[in-house]
Amino acid sequence: MQLIINFKKYMRKKQEILEAKATALDKYEYLALQSIATTTYPEENDPKEIKRNMEEIKDCKKFIKEMEKKYGKKNLSPRDGFEFGILVGRLETLRWVLGEDWREMDI
Repeated sequence: MQLIINFKKYMRKKQEILEAKATALDKYEYLALQSIATTTYPEENDPKEIKRNMEEIKDCKKFIKEMEKKYGKKNLSPRDGFEFGILVGRLETLRWVLGEDWREMDI
């Protein structure tokens, strides 16, 4: 008895993979930008540098609010390091499926 599986029947469409990648990347960037948005730069003395940092923080906060509106705040933050690892693994896997090499991903 030979088992024949029609893999095309079970494979996800490229658009579905791209959407899952975009969602995972949004969630990863949300976490990364939260740390920037809450950072202060007391060591900066140059007014131009302080202004640039404040603009960067403002942009981060804007992105954070957009993501919270899009996904809901409770759906963005992993509860622990294990869930964060799952998020990073999911993102790397989706990127790999789309043609990037392992260990060459700049997350």
